[in-house]
Amino acid sequence: MYRHINRHIKALLDLLRKDNHVQNYDHLMNEFRQANAAPDARVQEHYVRFWGGMRGLDAQWRAGYFEILQRIRNDPMAYPRQLLEHICHETLSNRNGGQSIEFSLTTKLVHMVNPRSPIYDANVRAFYLLPDLNGGGDIETRIGLCLGVYDALVKEYNRILENRLLDESIVRFREELNPEKFTDVKIIDSLIWAFVTWAKQGPAFVKGELQYD
Repeated sequence: MYRHINRHIKALLDLLRKDNHVQNYDHLMNEFRQANAAPDARVQEHYVRFWGGMRGLDAQWRAGYFEILQRIRNDPMAYPRQLLEHICHETLSNRNGGQSIEFSLTTKLVHMVNPRSPIYDANVRAFYLLPDLNGGGDIETRIGLCLGVYDALVKEYNRILENRLLDESIVRFREELNPEKFTDVKIIDSLIWAFVTWAKQGPAFVKGELQYD
């Protein structure tokens, strides 16, 4: 699939440009470094607008979430996976009558303090055909599955960079969108987000035939 990202990079950059994706991320990261995220309503508003995923979570849960973000901002721990496992337990919530592991929001917390860490969201799940991480099983089993997916993403993004699978697209991203705070890992994440978003709009489906070839 990476060759499809490289092939359609112009359309993906156009989508990211239209979405103000780079400016919004850079602005959020700069704000986060300058402000106290826990009580700062402005930072929280920008955070939720950029990352999303908090619909259905009550004010008390959100307050606790941002308190965690503030707590870890200057103490991210040596290993993101350990931090991730810790936060998975702290961010359990109840959605639709069942206990939910807020794994996507957890990876975003970790990313804020370690921007070289991957992010899990619906588009990443769709791109890699990943399993439902809030499926059956007890909490520890489900958290173990989440951590397994996280480790796989770390390895895969390292493989992408080591084998230069998206070098063409990463270079064009930097040249055309002029990011300030983007690591290569975040660029990969943004390209995957853009590709899945773009593909869902249907440009590949012409007269009943897929045109990705």
